[in-house]
Amino acid sequence: MNKKPDATNQRWSDVTIAELLFFEKIGSTLSASRCESMAQVASRSEINHAHFHNTLKRLEGRTRFSRRLVDRKLVTLTKAGEEVLAYARNVLATYRSRPFQTGRETLRIAATNRILTTLLATYLPRFIESYKEKTGQDIDIEILEANFEQVLSWLDVGEVELAFGGMNPSSHNHPKLIHQSIRNDLRMVVIAPPKGLGMFTIKKQREQMKVHLGDLGTTNVCLIRRDYRGDFRKLPNAEHGFSRIVVDNYSSVVSVVRAGAAVGLVINYGLPNDLLKFEFSDTILSAQNFAVWRRKGIELSTTAQALQETVGVGIKRQTRTKKPR
Repeated sequence: MNKKPDATNQRWSDVTIAELLFFEKIGSTLSASRCESMAQVASRSEINHAHFHNTLKRLEGRTRFSRRLVDRKLVTLTKAGEEVLAYARNVLATYRSRPFQTGRETLRIAATNRILTTLLATYLPRFIESYKEKTGQDIDIEILEANFEQVLSWLDVGEVELAFGGMNPSSHNHPKLIHQSIRNDLRMVVIAPPKGLGMFTIKKQREQMKVHLGDLGTTNVCLIRRDYRGDFRKLPNAEHGFSRIVVDNYSSVVSVVRAGAAVGLVINYGLPNDLLKFEFSDTILSAQNFAVWRRKGIELSTTAQALQETVGVGIKRQTRTKKPR
């Protein structure tokens, strides 16, 4: 008899703040006015249609509440939906009075694993020290990590102020979000353990050996899933006696390489100095484009503005608008 409540509690505990913010928004819309269609609910809630549909479907699915929360025909909350709305408001009331509210600021941002481990982490020490010098205050930073779509979803519903990710062409015309480029000049390299591995030796690095894509079929290789499906989807199959290791972020690639299990494919930025590094010669890999995303028409906090300036967004914008004499 107790198994079902326990399962329900487990589903509820998995719900994110972003999802509760989403449901609070559509629940308030449904409670405040009569809507003729679900599309109208999304529009009045100022939520992108695809995000509206996908998030509501997920909340009603078995990994979340496993209940019909909105009656599509009547365009109203169901009884279960009313219970979830009350639950969301209670949780969010506690969340909005969260810790770190006295004597220091908290900056909430989101980032893909890829950009956090490659680029963003290298800016954090400078940002923290600069913020302390300018304000005389400490700062706490909460970073939510996920794939690109989820990162933008968190930003869309206001759970974070800034989102760091790629430059996915399908998101360029997002109705509520805008982006500015951080870096677009970084390329891929092969890294090897400090003492070398196979043909990737200290001597070969000193001789500035260039790597052919075909060379990677005769060595153990580690790379992230995104690159395996993207820039390196034409990577030659591992030959007999060699292995391919696919992981989800660059910090994992570095760990595997440092352990001596494989050479790694990573972006040429923020790498440990003791690892051996080899550039490619016979393939032109597209430059890696990184961007910071924010919501349209929403003024950023002082801390968020400071982080943007640290990663170079503010500086670039000023440079473009400066008129030559």
